[in-house]
Amino acid sequence: LLQVMRGMFELLQTNISQSREKLYVSARTCEPLLLQHRAMRDAVLSGDPEGARAAAHTHLAFVRTSLRELDENEARRARASRLPPSHS
Repeated sequence: LLQVMRGMFELLQTNISQSREKLYVSARTCEPLLLQHRAMRDAVLSGDPEGARAAAHTHLAFVRTSLRELDENEARRARASRLPPSHS
């Protein structure tokens, strides 16, 4: 069981690292992520739990959507690269 848990932890850690790299390399997502992190920080520091919760939910929804779109675009590019060249 311990080996399984270690393996799952390593897989999760790798997945998180890859996801962060995808998000921070993209110009479309980097700035919004920084603003979202600041909003969460500011809400926590000002003692606003509802604001922090709302900012965290907004952030997680953005990350989920962005990663899905990045993965879909990557898959689309991979499919397109396998197409035979067109003869115009």
